[in-house]
Amino acid sequence: MDRARSDAPFSRPLTANSTVPSLTQKRATRMRSTLLDDPSTIEKPWISKKDPYARVAYFLTYGVAFLGILASAARSYLGYKSVPTIKGNLCMVLDEEFNTDTDTIFGSGGNWFREIKLGGFGNGEFEMTTSSSNNSYVQMGNTNLDIRHHLHGLNGYTFNLTDCTYNDTNPEALPGQQLNARC
Repeated sequence: MDRARSDAPFSRPLTANSTVPSLTQKRATRMRSTLLDDPSTIEKPWISKKDPYARVAYFLTYGVAFLGILASAARSYLGYKSVPTIKGNLCMVLDEEFNTDTDTIFGSGGNWFREIKLGGFGNGEFEMTTSSSNNSYVQMGNTNLDIRHHLHGLNGYTFNLTDCTYNDTNPEALPGQQLNARC
């Protein structure tokens, strides 16, 4: 086709005049069966009369669920009541008030002591505990445990265990002596 003779634009082959079949097929309308009666004349007895078994199933389901809730509440109450309690006057074993200074709470005069040790305490990690008041102290009525994350033990640092009660490397060492543990 010569462009000079026609003013119409060229047609693109796969759009307007495509002969490629459609990927979605149109459904043909279904032929109506001549054996069926008119839908208004078909009997539907379930519309006029409710099924008694459906009602029984409904109430049975919710009834069993309600009985389960009641049984669990009764079991909880009876379990609560069956816990033995001590009746009568009870005395307090330990009433620790941290209203004094650090030295009266920790140490020989107090109820608490600081553990002084180098070791893993059973789980294989390396820990250092000291008697320093920088790590555990009393302030404003509370006991504070401060964890120090120092890496002193890595480069030949001498860690001072003041007031160590036992020396693992020298059992003859007296308690209270200063021990320098080489890490």
